[in-house]
Amino acid sequence: RKSREATHGAFPVLPSLTASRVRTLQQGVRTVRKAMQVANMESTAVKSSTVNDIEALLSQLLFFVEDEGKCFVAAVETAAPGGGQLGEGRQVRGNAFGPFIRLRLLCQSASVAFSPILETAQAVILTSGTLSPIPSTVAELVGHRKQDGGTWGGNLLLRSLVAPHFPTLQRNLLAQIFETGHSRKLTSVVSTSQSASKSSPEFVRLDTSYGRRDDDAAKLAVGLTLVEIIRRVPHGVLVFFPSYAAKAKLEDCWEGSSGVMEDIRSAKGGHVFSEASGMEGDSFDAMLSKFYTAAQSGQGAVLFGVGRGRASEGLNFANEYARAVVVVGIPYGPLRDVGSQLKRRWNDETLAESRRERGAGGPSLTAPGREGNPPSGALQGLPGSSRTDLGVRAQNVPPHHLGDSSFSEELVPPSSDSLLLLPPPPSGSLWYTIDAFRSLNQSIGRLLRHSADFGGIFLLDFRMKDERHYRLLPTWLREAIARSEAGLDKESDPSLPAECSSMPAKTSKDRPEDRFMKRLKQVADFFVDHRVDR
Repeated sequence: RKSREATHGAFPVLPSLTASRVRTLQQGVRTVRKAMQVANMESTAVKSSTVNDIEALLSQLLFFVEDEGKCFVAAVETAAPGGGQLGEGRQVRGNAFGPFIRLRLLCQSASVAFSPILETAQAVILTSGTLSPIPSTVAELVGHRKQDGGTWGGNLLLRSLVAPHFPTLQRNLLAQIFETGHSRKLTSVVSTSQSASKSSPEFVRLDTSYGRRDDDAAKLAVGLTLVEIIRRVPHGVLVFFPSYAAKAKLEDCWEGSSGVMEDIRSAKGGHVFSEASGMEGDSFDAMLSKFYTAAQSGQGAVLFGVGRGRASEGLNFANEYARAVVVVGIPYGPLRDVGSQLKRRWNDETLAESRRERGAGGPSLTAPGREGNPPSGALQGLPGSSRTDLGVRAQNVPPHHLGDSSFSEELVPPSSDSLLLLPPPPSGSLWYTIDAFRSLNQSIGRLLRHSADFGGIFLLDFRMKDERHYRLLPTWLREAIARSEAGLDKESDPSLPAECSSMPAKTSKDRPEDRFMKRLKQVADFFVDHRVDR
């Protein structure tokens, strides 16, 4: 589609572009590459970047034509002829033929890459700490339909196991949700062994949502809460923000007359490091090396990062490198990003298609209800397994599925040895939330890198206590938060049982300021108990 105007949407794949034609083009590129090597224009070590780009494009196009409806080409950025802006201030020029259009190749379902494995393997084992919620992961990887257009039906048996964390976790992890914080500095240092007095500053809800991005009181409350936590945690502290934009707004507020950044620097001997947007790899590595050195010192260090950023995924912050991870807010992706919009729309349409099929008596891809009985024929065709044995198991284990847009039905965490029946994808809005919590789970995974490691996880946002969001946290983290809350309740009312519940209480006899100070006392006591030299 030709256009001289900015286009935001999906380009349909050309009807004449078939898998056979793409493979013919791939073979032609390979022939050209061999001819170039014969002519000494290329070697096995030094290859033409242009030919590499063509090979990559054809490889991606093959996914598009083989998986119709799961992949799109989106035009997301343009520039006017003669010059203009191309996202985030980058300059681009047009030419005599009109504006440049930046194309993005978008895959809406991970099943495009994963289905070929399921077609050939007898068994596939996935192990990861960030698969939760498992039904959503299954829906994304397995897909609503097979590549040939059929359904998996009863030919696929899915089992999940949520294994316990290492045995020392109960002692080695402190996890807390701070839903409120003080909006101005404490006039004096309040002892962590006593409650705050009536003259304590005003306590406000910690809210980092998009609608509160310009609320100075909310931003200050987050900063002052962060200061109190950092003062009580030795060595390295990782702080993750929901986005670079949110991080910049908070830092701007804290650098002013509020004195928040000054207090953070003072607490860690001036060792405060910050991951910047677009930071080059060498610069990031150099900064990280300085952070590691400072974190191991007696003064410690703080590293500001961002969900989905370099520091939040794949790095090892063992031992003194990170004694705490603080997550500020929920790292939702860009709501207006074309890729995010198309993904949400695709999930909604696929979920609607699945519901229409079930309503029309088509193949049942999900469990029929809450009774725990599998659909007729769901256990047939399982090679090497006894249908009777599996049938008995299925009747004893309730199936878990993504049946509709309800959190209560979709997000039931699977128990050990559960039978999972093939679910449709989550709705677009639910996928958007789940995607944010997968990013959050990656951030908190920087802590506790071995069985003897210890530290604290602190979530700063009142929304974390909303059941819809709370249930998206990993099971081991929810248990740690519940233990912390039970300890606070027990301190307030000795008659309460010592065991913890699965969900933090929404109400408490404590005033917000009293609860706040008790949480800080827990932080201080935790690291004293581990005999950490502060």
